[in-house]
Amino acid sequence: MPGLIIKIDNNFVLGTIADGIFILDDQGNLVHHLNTSNQLHNNTVLSLEPDMFGNFWAALFGGVEYVDLNNDFSFYFDQKGELGSVFAAAIHDKSLWIGSNRGLYKYQMDPATGYVNSELVEGLHGPVWTLPIMDGELWCGHNNGTYKISNDRIIQVSDHNGGFTFKEFTKNGQEFLIQSTYSPLVVYQRKNGAWEFSHTIEGFLEPINYFELDFQGNIWGNHATKGIFKIKLNEAVDSVRSFEYIGKKVGLPIERNLFVAKLENRIVFTTGEMIYTYDDLADTIISYQQLNQQVMEYSKAKRIIHIRDNHYWFILSDKIGWFTFNDMVATRLFEYNLVQQGAYLNSIYPRISILNDSTQVLCLDNGFAILDEQKIRKSMSAPHVRLEKILIRNKNDDENLWSLKRGTDPVELKYENRNVEFTFSTDERSFFPKFSFYLEGLENEWSSWTEESSVAYTRLPYGTYILRLKTMNERCVESDILSYPFSILPPWYASNIAIISYTLLVLIFGLILRILFLKRLRKQAEKLAFEEKEKRNHERASAEQKYIKLKNEKLQSEIKHQNIQLANRAMAIIQKNDLMLKIKTELLELKEKHNKDMSERHLNELFQQIDRHIKSEDEWNEFDFILTRQIRIFLNG
Repeated sequence: MPGLIIKIDNNFVLGTIADGIFILDDQGNLVHHLNTSNQLHNNTVLSLEPDMFGNFWAALFGGVEYVDLNNDFSFYFDQKGELGSVFAAAIHDKSLWIGSNRGLYKYQMDPATGYVNSELVEGLHGPVWTLPIMDGELWCGHNNGTYKISNDRIIQVSDHNGGFTFKEFTKNGQEFLIQSTYSPLVVYQRKNGAWEFSHTIEGFLEPINYFELDFQGNIWGNHATKGIFKIKLNEAVDSVRSFEYIGKKVGLPIERNLFVAKLENRIVFTTGEMIYTYDDLADTIISYQQLNQQVMEYSKAKRIIHIRDNHYWFILSDKIGWFTFNDMVATRLFEYNLVQQGAYLNSIYPRISILNDSTQVLCLDNGFAILDEQKIRKSMSAPHVRLEKILIRNKNDDENLWSLKRGTDPVELKYENRNVEFTFSTDERSFFPKFSFYLEGLENEWSSWTEESSVAYTRLPYGTYILRLKTMNERCVESDILSYPFSILPPWYASNIAIISYTLLVLIFGLILRILFLKRLRKQAEKLAFEEKEKRNHERASAEQKYIKLKNEKLQSEIKHQNIQLANRAMAIIQKNDLMLKIKTELLELKEKHNKDMSERHLNELFQQIDRHIKSEDEWNEFDFILTRQIRIFLNG
């Protein structure tokens, strides 16, 4: 049962009403004291409950909080709104110094509670931009100038407002310390073994909040609103020989919220969409394709921060990634999703301060977080995801819980319960754990990562499905994939019996259709045969008529020809007879006139021949034959 005293390993956890949580060892010694100054959101503890991982849950007056005793980060949230947005951090004289937009704060280390008892340093109210350690001394780049803090004494070393970035610089064998401010660049030089203000650099008066030096000694600085400036100093390092504004005209896609960085001795620029670099051979800005391809989503980094050697932080809007580089081959060692812990880096001036070889401070909008590298290496195990409940609904929105148990066969749901909602959780300690899922059988790809811990599917078609589910912790380590197979049974009209019935009906209906079809086919064949016969008869009658017509035309032609022949023959006979009669008449006249001179016998012979020709029936017989033949042709035709 939950209570106000629980035991975890060899420690006792005690919840109080007004002072948070105390953790004691088995000897009664204080190990941790958790309250609103270091981790809890409220000091009133109502209940405690341990988990299987050696951590515990605390029910507070204002909500529920998970306490991870082995977390990679120790979060110090500004619950009271006193600290503000953090810009810088440093460890000096066993104290943690935090610079925010409200001033410089000093924290003392308590073994039980961590860094507590914050104290605002008097005289340094207002924005603190940097807290570098110079030759063992703590410096403070402040809104009002630059200060040294030594033995709780505040010593101003420069009155130029806005102490931003410090970089050591060697030129012509001389060492310089260059600082960017709200207006001029400031130069410090060593005097008596310590850095002291020397002079300002003339010829450039722009607020540069961060800059890097390339191998040629050029200064590459990012302006808050004007992009990047490339500055060349003279030999004496007291004035600007030339400066060039780098913006859209030279290859950068934007001119606001740009950051310059130095990656493996190469100047690069982050834009929030892609990383660019300076091509010194072509003297232009180009997309850094090799780097963008290797760091993948981190090509959209808002800033790159050098940790040490070849180690770098890449900062996105919601998470950070730790990369190492070997001959420009990138390897991601670690990443952490801050949003899942309710933490956010400063959106305008994101910073991670390097305290020492194993400790770093994340400067948050509402506090800070301390990272222990040794804990990171011990906590890279994958998270676990589990189903909490399955809720099924019918078409009337009646709800029922479904069993989470499953055997070798998929769980079967009735068709009327095809509205299914899955609720799931993780064993991770994230404030906002992320999940991804997809329903195999309905979807083809994973959903985007979401903080929603449930997913509902409505009006699922009947069939077999597998819910695939995974989670991701704040270190961006993904869990194993959980699979939950289930099936939606078909409705009654799609059941096996119904399908068999449908099949029989289809077969019977098909048989009837076949019979009707064959009957119709026979009728159609008979109709076609009859029509074909009629067609042939018609064609035959048409051919006969055509033949008779042609025959009649031929007969008409022959009759016409015979008529012409008869007419010609009759005319010839008539003309011959007329001629013979004329000749005979003329001979008679001649006989009468010349009776004396012509022999009677001779004339009589002539007259006989003429009479034979006149009375000859051969031609009339021929005429009669032709006429008879014509009449016969006509009658036979």
